Amino acid sequence: MQIVSQKHQVAHVIDSSLFDKRFLTGLAAHSSSLRLHGNTLMSETDTVTFPQDIPLRKRIVFHAFRNGTTYSLHATRINLTNIAYIIRISAKNTLARRWSGVAILSPVFYLAGESDEDDMTGASYLSTEYRSADDSITIRIGSRDDNNRLRAIIAIRKTKRNGYALVVEDCPTLRAR
Repeated sequence: MQIVSQKHQVAHVIDSSLFDKRFLTGLAAHSSSLRLHGNTLMSETDTVTFPQDIPLRKRIVFHAFRNGTTYSLHATRINLTNIAYIIRISAKNTLARRWSGVAILSPVFYLAGESDEDDMTGASYLSTEYRSADDSITIRIGSRDDNNRLRAIIAIRKTKRNGYALVVEDCPTLRAR
């Protein structure tokens, strides 16, 4: 399968079922000639492996607690670019907010990772960003901490539909159980 932008051929994809169509479209808008084969993105000068911190079809549950509020993220990798998510924010053991959907890997993930700060240790760590189709949910899955637990950060953009906002800087570092 060839992905073509208005300017030039951008990517040759061996198996398009491994990738979200929106990811491929975004990749075409940002990239020069690329080849996607299995879990690898290849350019003329570099080869990058797609994130595999969450194994395919496995659910990872992340939790954090801050100031009487519990944050949880259930993330399941659907394919190489998508994770299904359920986010719950609870206060005093009562569910206050819940979101669910699919978040898509940033099409420019191979250029550089995001950097987040662990609120417990103060240490910076690299993370990979995923966004919902309407950009209202951002999920960053980060590298493992000193206890070998994956970390995550969530951000929620306030919309008319959800009426709630959570910026990355205000989200505690969630850790996989």
